[in-house]
Amino acid sequence: MPKKTGFQFTGKPMFLKPSRFEEKWGEPAYKIAQREDTTITNIHMRVNNYGSPYQRKSKPSLAEQIYGKTYYELGLEYDMHPVTIYQRLRKYGKVDCEAEMSVPGRPIGNDGSWKKDSRFNRQKCWLMPEHEKYEEWISQFK
Repeated sequence: MPKKTGFQFTGKPMFLKPSRFEEKWGEPAYKIAQREDTTITNIHMRVNNYGSPYQRKSKPSLAEQIYGKTYYELGLEYDMHPVTIYQRLRKYGKVDCEAEMSVPGRPIGNDGSWKKDSRFNRQKCWLMPEHEKYEEWISQFK
């Protein structure tokens, strides 16, 4: 169990009846938090901000709108840094273009070290599959 959630399992039920959150969403917030490896407060903020604990962001990123994949997934596919993917999408509207070299004669290298960096390996889509409109919303971007 991840320590991030703050939930400590004691082996006996915490309450005799389910909470209002559990009645509405079918499972307690701590279980969603454990599955997402985040805090319980974060799950409650999702409900407050987006109306559902299964929605991670308010809208999909530009890469998810155009390609149906996250920047990390596109980076692995094209063997490019996710920031490079983001900049090419913003500047040219596609990833398949050749970037202009910033310093003439100096090649732009890619050693793949970004794949181990926790800032760039966020693979989660903006919407969880448990969301009630998942199929409808995701089908718009694929």
